[in-house]
Amino acid sequence: MSNKIENKSINNIDKINNLKKEIEELETKIEMINSLINTLSDYHREIVDLKYKYNKTDSQVATIMKREERTIRYAIKKILKILEEKYNNFLKIS
Repeated sequence: MSNKIENKSINNIDKINNLKKEIEELETKIEMINSLINTLSDYHREIVDLKYKYNKTDSQVATIMKREERTIRYAIKKILKILEEKYNNFLKIS
């Protein structure tokens, strides 16, 4: 009986340690993404915040930013391309 409890405790501790490691890795990724976003212009950063942080639709972002929806869609494509290039450059350096 005590052996079962010990094994279960060990398994739970292993799971906890794995989850802690996963949390640390995710926090590191979040920090990296935030630092890449912070290199964007204010205009692009505001679009990213509205679209992804506040889950606004392209139409809502366009209304808030007082732009056409197609302008926002184009800007999002451009922003994602910029971030991808910066990320790839970061990987080359690392």
